[in-house]
Amino acid sequence: MVEKNLDHTVMYHFTNRAGWRGVNEGNPDFIYPDPRTGKYVEGEDIRGLWPSRRLVIQGAGSELVPNEATQPAVFGLPQESPESWIKYKDCITVFDYLMSCCAGKSDDEGKRDLVLLKIDLKPKDNPIVVDYIHIRHLARDFSTESDPVRKQKIVSEGNQRYWETRIPLADYKSGFTLPEIVVWTPIPQERVHFVWEKDLYAFLDEVHQRC
Repeated sequence: MVEKNLDHTVMYHFTNRAGWRGVNEGNPDFIYPDPRTGKYVEGEDIRGLWPSRRLVIQGAGSELVPNEATQPAVFGLPQESPESWIKYKDCITVFDYLMSCCAGKSDDEGKRDLVLLKIDLKPKDNPIVVDYIHIRHLARDFSTESDPVRKQKIVSEGNQRYWETRIPLADYKSGFTLPEIVVWTPIPQERVHFVWEKDLYAFLDEVHQRC
């Protein structure tokens, strides 16, 4: 699968107003581990994007991947509107689901805010690309299996396949169905740029009409 206009020096990160506010003002209700020092940092003292979601969740199902895979990371997409993500469907429309997870809560008019950020990447960030398609396959196989032992094996092996797709962003050309960029270090505020804020549903209508 060919990726159009792929820029290896940036990634696109979807969030909401609260997330964008956290980039600029910190998050006083949270404490974050600093992957560079191993110490914890008060959320109110940080700026920028901080690793918070794990590539692979720690615990049952993570025994086949190294510790690095279970550490908090920052995630992004290689393009603002990646066609392969937008067009991919299994039991759900995956891009719509992802955007729904990123968007804010519904307001009084039923609208949900979605914010796009453009992240300047540097070689020291060591960004990698993985293919999220293996998590979709994991979800598919898990949902159709009833045996608990086999379910556990599906999770473990699916996570392993997902992890093993990783490739340095600088080396990635094309070929992944659902490419996502992962960085395990904080991204400072000066490298996080606001692109736009839109209503979630209006944006999804826009991208599906275009693709």
